[in-house]
Amino acid sequence: DAVKGVPGHGRFHGLLGTAYVSLYNESKQKGIPNPTLMQDAEDCLRTADRLRPNYSFVLKNLGLLLVRKGNYAGAEKLLLRLQIQQKMGFLELRALGYCQLKLGEYEESILTLTEALRLRNASEVRAFLTMAREGLAADPE
Repeated sequence: DAVKGVPGHGRFHGLLGTAYVSLYNESKQKGIPNPTLMQDAEDCLRTADRLRPNYSFVLKNLGLLLVRKGNYAGAEKLLLRLQIQQKMGFLELRALGYCQLKLGEYEESILTLTEALRLRNASEVRAFLTMAREGLAADPE
């Protein structure tokens, strides 16, 4: 807890947040997932974002964390901010496209997931793309 209180060090809080995610992943692999670690990770990453806005490392890691927690709207906002800062890679595009799919933003999801497929031909992304196309076809608007 004392480490979390280091004022003004956005990069430090970002690194600490990713360390908490790693510890959570380790606890989950051992069969005893500790959700407190994920909350600690989110708290650190949010502090980092507040201290150092638009730091791509934090935008990416907090966005991916929020996807894991099912906060698709929050993750989408962060990943869109990341997209302004830098060219996104496969993982970020997959996450953004998935968020857009879950939020019913089918046209945006199709564009994003198509871009992800250009980077890596992954069956999971193809499945998401199919769901987005089906969602768009079923959308009465």
